[in-house]
Amino acid sequence: MDLSNVHTVVETCLANGAELVIPHLYTSVIDKQTGKTEVEKVEKLLNLMWE
Repeated sequence: MDLSNVHTVVETCLANGAELVIPHLYTSVIDKQTGKTEVEKVEKLLNLMWE
């Protein structure tokens, strides 16, 4: 799961009865070469529109 599909995955879980969804995106927002969090990816995640 990454930023390109997290919205679809969460919406699908909720539409099929999940009461709580906790997506784990840690590895998709970490730069593999530096090991540091890519802040711009976290900002994108926080700005997703959830219904």
